[in-house]
Amino acid sequence: MKFIFNSIGIIIIIWFSVSCSSHIEQEEKLEIEVENSKINAWLNLMPGSPGSFHISGEFNIAYDSTYGIKNSKKEDLDSILVTKVEVYQAKNLLYSFTPEFESKSLHDGNMFIKFNSQKRLSINKELDPEKHIDLVIHFYSAGKIFSYKAEGIKIEKAY
Repeated sequence: MKFIFNSIGIIIIIWFSVSCSSHIEQEEKLEIEVENSKINAWLNLMPGSPGSFHISGEFNIAYDSTYGIKNSKKEDLDSILVTKVEVYQAKNLLYSFTPEFESKSLHDGNMFIKFNSQKRLSINKELDPEKHIDLVIHFYSAGKIFSYKAEGIKIEKAY
């Protein structure tokens, strides 16, 4: 009888451990090549308005019809979204925002993307306007993600 209770107890423990485990799905990486990036960052220091930080950029995402987008499909490129932009200085995260962006297919099959911070961002007290910043731009398409890092961006000042 003791053997039966022990067996039932072990079965219940195994059943709980299997049924209570969580399943984490990882998103696939979108493998793309960013070409010809141009990124501008500036502080609006004009008198009469509160100072603000702005950032904008444009770049091409390469597509090769022979090889695809490094293991991705053309459809992945056509439905690409810029989901988040992160701004770092000296490895400290200063800003993280969802950008406004537009994209269009080019005649060579590449994708042109233009983005901006869409609204005034308050000047972060930790931002040193004399030092360069780094960006991480996050893309999403067809269940896949990709991050592009742009480093050494000079901050301009508008007075």
